[in-house]
Amino acid sequence: MKTMICLFALFLSLVAFAEQDPACYTVTLKQDQHLTSAVPIEICLESVSLQMGETGMQVESALNPELFKDMKRTRYAHGPDESHAFTGTAILFQTTDATCTAVEDVKLKMSGYENAERVVQISQLDFTVVREYTDNSCTGPVRTETYVYKLRD
Repeated sequence: MKTMICLFALFLSLVAFAEQDPACYTVTLKQDQHLTSAVPIEICLESVSLQMGETGMQVESALNPELFKDMKRTRYAHGPDESHAFTGTAILFQTTDATCTAVEDVKLKMSGYENAERVVQISQLDFTVVREYTDNSCTGPVRTETYVYKLRD
């Protein structure tokens, strides 16, 4: 009997998980942009939850867990209709070199709203990846490329 109850509970949890379709966002490139290996083509996730009083965020992503492992909440403010606007940032790639060769910094930024019931609608998020880099020079200009993502249909 205990085995049947455990199996039934496992089945219900699997069904509940299966009903959460992931939201996937695809990069939209401008004519002069090209991707590097540090910039993801697609970002998929199943859920986002914010921890109160902390900078932490819990992001569930079966397809891209490595993108969100270091996600930190960097902004949390009152929004419309008792919601809260938030922004989270994760470092995807970072290299520094004391010999003044190429330096690259790639960050994922996610923003959206948490409603009054503390639910984040994953299909209504905004994603950008910001890549800052230099070309083999300590004194050269820092170049910035911003990649914008759109919800996949």
